[in-house]
Amino acid sequence: MARQAKTKTITVKTDEKNPEPLEILAKSIIQVSAAADKLLKSGLNKRAIIVLLQESIGSSNITRHQIGAVLDHLPLLKTLYTK
Repeated sequence: MARQAKTKTITVKTDEKNPEPLEILAKSIIQVSAAADKLLKSGLNKRAIIVLLQESIGSSNITRHQIGAVLDHLPLLKTLYTK
């Protein structure tokens, strides 16, 4: 006899009384990914964005290389974490 898979709604509890459904989190990931893509195509080149971000952070141990890596991966969040 074949077993039927049980479906379950996945939620993330940011608040015990009001957990966020997965669909809302996926929508947020897509929005962040799209915003990063738009920023990188805004007219400022990547190096200028990195310099602006590094300057806005102030005295920190975050390097330009690390900021660049984050900028490279933000647009990929949509494909990595949503279906």
